[in-house]
Amino acid sequence: EAKLRKALTERGARESNCHVMIIPQTAHYYAGPEWEKVAIEALQDPVVEVKMFAAKALGEHGSAVAKKPLFSAFEYWHNWWKDRPNKINDQNRFFEQELVRAVVTGKGWKLDTADFTRLEDLCLTQQCKNEARSYAQQAMAR
Repeated sequence: EAKLRKALTERGARESNCHVMIIPQTAHYYAGPEWEKVAIEALQDPVVEVKMFAAKALGEHGSAVAKKPLFSAFEYWHNWWKDRPNKINDQNRFFEQELVRAVVTGKGWKLDTADFTRLEDLCLTQQCKNEARSYAQQAMAR
């Protein structure tokens, strides 16, 4: 846990991008409670790419504990952009899409109808709303 935290904070002049990919890369080797704790905290990182890759890794490797923080990160993102959706840049569009995918495809939890409705409500872009709707329709068809 300490080494992972250190790697996330090392953003020196060497222009290393290690901090961006450290969460998903380490998940392939170990995704236990210590890893998950750091990955959840990374959802609040000031660097969008760190948050995006943390969300993706939590969707792929997180336990049921990760569901609530992923929704919380999406709520924060939604509240940040809701009054200026036309100013959302590509980077944040990708983050929005990754949040939906991480929540929907999470292997450690199940979603109910209310979760799908909440996801669609948190989406600001039409592409995200369409994707959330599609996921909900697929889930209901099962």
